[in-house]
Amino acid sequence: MTATPLARTRQILDKARWATLATVSASGEPWSSVVHYVWLPDPLRLLFTSADDARHSKDIAGNAQVGGSLCCTGVDTGIAIGDVDGAQFTGHCAEVAAEELVQYHALFFGTLFPDPSVRAQWALPPESFRAPESHRLYLITVGEWWIIDFSRWAADKIDRRMRVAPEVLARLGP
Repeated sequence: MTATPLARTRQILDKARWATLATVSASGEPWSSVVHYVWLPDPLRLLFTSADDARHSKDIAGNAQVGGSLCCTGVDTGIAIGDVDGAQFTGHCAEVAAEELVQYHALFFGTLFPDPSVRAQWALPPESFRAPESHRLYLITVGEWWIIDFSRWAADKIDRRMRVAPEVLARLGP
């Protein structure tokens, strides 16, 4: 694998489109769910929508610390395990504040549906993401990021991760 951790991270973020989000309830019960995200750079953030009564939304209201993973196929890893790459992350998740809702709504739906006619068909209006409506926008600020360590796997066949430093992630750019 010749791609840098930065190039691999960008490829994973662009290709995966779905993340597994892990949360923990106030009583300590773990939960994971799949969320459709768009990513934002510097700092690395994942933006997603959910219902306010979803289990992970309730968990986030009580404990903002989350973890997750992304996986994508069809990438050139340069080793025999195939065309799969992935990442794990931890971070802080919060509902998008009311004063930032229009901005993040435009980013989410504009990225998810770049064609304006498709966006008009599928995007809910910003007011659908405010109480008493049930939709919400959430933003995960990534604190730690790891990718599969292909060089270690090629050497000893042990599946390990390597941490990508925040200063590297800061270079993702738009």
